[in-house]
Amino acid sequence: MKKNGLALYDGIFHNHHTIMLLIDPESGGILDANPPACSFYGYTREKLISLKVFELNTMPETQVRKEMHHAAEGKKTRIAFRHRLANGAVRDVEVQSGPIEVEGRELLFSVIHDVSERKQVEQALVESQERLNLALNSSGMATFDWDIIANNRIWDDCVHSLLGTTPEDFTGTADEFFRVIHPEDRNAVQAALSRAVETTGVYETEYRAVWPDGTIRHIAARGKVHRDSVGRAERMTGVCWDSTARKLAEKALEKLNEELENRVTERTGELTRTVATLMEEIMERKQAEERLQRLNRLYAVLSETNQAIVRTKERDTLFSDFCRIAVEDGSFKLAWVGLVDKDGGELKIVAAKGATGYLDDIRITANEEPAGLGPTGIAVREGSYYICNDFLGSPITRPWHESGRVHGIRASASIALKQEGRVIGALNLYADKKDFFDQHQVELLRQMGADVSFALDNIIRESRRREAEQALQVETAERMRAMESLREKEQMLLQQSRQAAMGEMISNIAHQWRQPLNALGLTVQQLSLFYDIGELTREFLEKSVLQSMELIRHMSQTIDDFRNYFKPDKEKVSFNLSESIADSLSLVNSSFKNQHIDIEVIAKHDSCIYGYRNEFAQALLNILNNARDVLTERGTQDPRVTITIGSKGERAVVIISDNAGGIPEEIMGKIFDPYFTTKGPQRGTGVGLFMSKTIIEKNMGGRIVACNTASGAEFRIEV
Repeated sequence: MKKNGLALYDGIFHNHHTIMLLIDPESGGILDANPPACSFYGYTREKLISLKVFELNTMPETQVRKEMHHAAEGKKTRIAFRHRLANGAVRDVEVQSGPIEVEGRELLFSVIHDVSERKQVEQALVESQERLNLALNSSGMATFDWDIIANNRIWDDCVHSLLGTTPEDFTGTADEFFRVIHPEDRNAVQAALSRAVETTGVYETEYRAVWPDGTIRHIAARGKVHRDSVGRAERMTGVCWDSTARKLAEKALEKLNEELENRVTERTGELTRTVATLMEEIMERKQAEERLQRLNRLYAVLSETNQAIVRTKERDTLFSDFCRIAVEDGSFKLAWVGLVDKDGGELKIVAAKGATGYLDDIRITANEEPAGLGPTGIAVREGSYYICNDFLGSPITRPWHESGRVHGIRASASIALKQEGRVIGALNLYADKKDFFDQHQVELLRQMGADVSFALDNIIRESRRREAEQALQVETAERMRAMESLREKEQMLLQQSRQAAMGEMISNIAHQWRQPLNALGLTVQQLSLFYDIGELTREFLEKSVLQSMELIRHMSQTIDDFRNYFKPDKEKVSFNLSESIADSLSLVNSSFKNQHIDIEVIAKHDSCIYGYRNEFAQALLNILNNARDVLTERGTQDPRVTITIGSKGERAVVIISDNAGGIPEEIMGKIFDPYFTTKGPQRGTGVGLFMSKTIIEKNMGGRIVACNTASGAEFRIEV
């Protein structure tokens, strides 16, 4: 889960008024609490889930652990506790607990009811009883003396306040006494009297007295039978008192208990439904997280593949990098690249990574035959892609079922590979889960296939460019020997040098654009994804729009920078040295970062110089590119290029130094010669430093020299 997995309960609890806690029965720690629980205890949710349940209880920890243990085993579901709130107050609660399994863990799900109100009612009943005893002690109760033999009853005057009578209409006879008793209670009173006289000797009963005005009062009576020496009942003495308040309190308590039982039943049903809903949501979120993880891994594969496209100049190296990235960064089971044999139509494996044992002894073609009717053959023939999300169940993959089962292959994707519009093979990816590829991933796979095909076209164009460049070198040498003193020829050579570097600049442009495009694509894809999972908010939408517009602005600025660089200089202008260097660095900064080379600019003194701004930028870029290539070729640890801006008298001074180990002394005197290069004909033209010297010394009247330092080479430009 992106946060604590238990936090998923928060959304479920939010719409309930019942206090709920999720507890670890082993440690007693509170794992989650709903908003009513936070309000009841007076803690924030973060504070509450940092406590243990023992810290809320006033009971000993051992007793709480014992009750939790019983609840975890389902032996006891309702327990009375006293809980302490954040402000120090103590409340009486009843806790209904039961076991629940969350993410494979056995936890306790507790529903807590505040019963302080019921306790108050019970306390009121006790106080009422105490008041009754006090009334008895202060003669507020009526006493009676019944002569059983003579059947004569004597009452004190307090009886009239209990029975609602007066001395005139109530003298205490049996008929008068039973007349004030509610008709439904008369038999019970008579039975209690008979039972006391005949057997028990104790008279104890409760009845309703009906006053003359219709008022009904509850009367409790208690008496004792006195017997003679032979055991015959002679008399009974006792007291009676008004128990109406107690009866009403008992009825209120019964009603409260009934309401509490109904609420518990209702909340238990809600809890059951909540748990079921929670489990469904957990499953849905897990599936959404898995889809998002797959999509993120595929984005990583696409991004790394694009970086490999920028830095890779060889086709076979590009294929190997693609397979490695797909398995290591994308967690695919297997990745391989096959190229179609022109003669027989069979796909030859040129690169593979992962469960390569699957490829042993299998045959795949692009022809209409059994070996060509699978996903790869279909993708090649149709020049598109083919997704098989049930590799072991699809009839078109039947020839490869056994091998796929052995190597754990459950889904596959094949994308046609094109070169100059012609299908030459396929990229193939295999996953270890059924239904692995969804529509979002299919779109990314199509983009990946297009990117790799574009890279193949670039490699062909680069090969042709190198051939044209070699021819250009021969032609340029002849022209320079014939017209060395002419500025027009130097300008032509300068433009030709720029065209020779165009391929590398295009790679820089592609790299500068690829990352913002990937980020822009991810932002757009996330809008749809977050909408599907119900988390698309106005704030997230506005943030995504701002991010997209910033990426578009950056890409537009990149185009302007490269366009200005290739504009030919028509006349000399005065320009700021620091700004010119910053603009030049923006053109190559990405390629240096890609090779993990740090560039440091130290401005000791800034100044303006007069000359050709773009030609000066080209001279600087030639030196920087040479430094980058040497640092990369020699594998220098912590590679670094330092540009120092200073002055010497009225001249501006720019020093470019690296830590690549320096220029061999045997070639130091040749580095500014035309067509001299140590990179070989496939990687260099040998005109870069020559053109830099021509621009600085002839076109701008400056001076450029090279020397070695303790750590590397140093080029000093004075203008």
